[in-house]
Amino acid sequence: MANVVYGVFPSNEASEPAIHELVNHTPPFSVQTFENQPIDANHLPEGATEFGRNIVLSTIWGGVLGAIFGLVSTAFYVFPGFGPVLNTLFGAASGVIIAFYTVIMAGTRIAKQPILEIERQLGDGPILLVIETESRKDADTVAECLEKHAADPVDYC
Repeated sequence: MANVVYGVFPSNEASEPAIHELVNHTPPFSVQTFENQPIDANHLPEGATEFGRNIVLSTIWGGVLGAIFGLVSTAFYVFPGFGPVLNTLFGAASGVIIAFYTVIMAGTRIAKQPILEIERQLGDGPILLVIETESRKDADTVAECLEKHAADPVDYC
């Protein structure tokens, strides 16, 4: 599971030594910087976001509609010849509806609460660095680097 570390620097210039050290580390870390608000959660690493309400709703609706289509199509098995045709039609309709709900889920990721709180500070100088790591050991290394270069606060998502 990936770990996400974030830190806030007072300015872009203050963050440059930390960025330089992290991207030149072995292995190199991918550093994302955010200077302005609002932060688009679709650009944040997966570990720094939460699923939006629309994802839950569309999953429920997709399941309910799929079940309804399944029940209706099986009811027509008593009429010879209708079952395969209706199963094909309802299967296609279910696919279209599920695809529609999948499309409307795009853009529903929400930044986790600590990132949202930091977002309010952005715009007048402070810069947010977000780094995703593969292990907790790497996350600790990143956090130490950020603290060494005077990021405040430094924390994990």
